[in-house]
Amino acid sequence: MTANDTLIATVTDHGLLKDLDPRYAHKLAGLALEARFGSGQVIFTEKDTAGFFYLILSGSVVLEILGPARHIEIETLHDGDGMGWSALLGEEPKHLQARAPTAVRALAFEGKRLREACDSDPAFGCALMKRLLAIAVERLDAAGYQLINRY
Repeated sequence: MTANDTLIATVTDHGLLKDLDPRYAHKLAGLALEARFGSGQVIFTEKDTAGFFYLILSGSVVLEILGPARHIEIETLHDGDGMGWSALLGEEPKHLQARAPTAVRALAFEGKRLREACDSDPAFGCALMKRLLAIAVERLDAAGYQLINRY
C-alpha cells in the first residue's frame, strides 16, 4: 500500500467524510498533510488568521474561549472530528482557541489550497461545504449550551 493509498483510506474512513464520493476522497488525500501536536500545545488561538482545516485522527482537542479571568471550554473534540472550518473562508480570524490536552495526530489541509480545489470543482466544493457547515452549526450549539449552563 502506497502512502497515497493510506491517505485515501484515512480520508475515506474519517467520521466526517465517511459517505464522501470516492473521487472527492482522492482529491482531499492529495491535499492532506500529516500534523502532530504535543500534549498541552496550542494549535491555534482566537484571532489567528485561518490557515488550516484539520481532521483529528487520534487524541483530543479542547476548543475554548479566552476570557479575561479564565478560559471557557466550549467542546472537546476527538477522533473523527474536524476543526478549523473557517480556513475555507479565507483570511477570517479563528473564533476559538484549540489546545491539545493529549498528543494529537491529524490531517491538515491548507485553507488556500482547499478553496482553490472547491472553486475548480463546484460539486466537490458543495460536498465539502455541507460537511463544514455541519461543523459550524455544532460549534454554535456547543457554545450556546455552555452559555446556558453557566448563566
